Amino acid sequence: MTDTITFASVLSWDERLGDFIKKADRELHHYYEGAGIDLGVVKELEAAIDLFSSEAASTLAYAAGMRSRLEMQLNVVCLLCSIPELDGIKL
Repeated sequence: MTDTITFASVLSWDERLGDFIKKADRELHHYYEGAGIDLGVVKELEAAIDLFSSEAASTLAYAAGMRSRLEMQLNVVCLLCSIPELDGIKL
């Protein structure tokens, strides 16, 4: 469970990093045009940024789902352990 929480928090930072890079890229567009940078290179950079951001968001959603399932399984085990009739049964 701890690994899943750590994994999700790292991905949350990745998602924030993607947002920051997108913002920086938008602010640098006027520089790209003034510097004569090839439009194809700019489009490739934007595609890489979008891919990074969407991969981070997708993996974060998966980690959140995994965490929810682990919490549910832990709750079920705790519930089963609290039933006196099941005392002595190995789970």
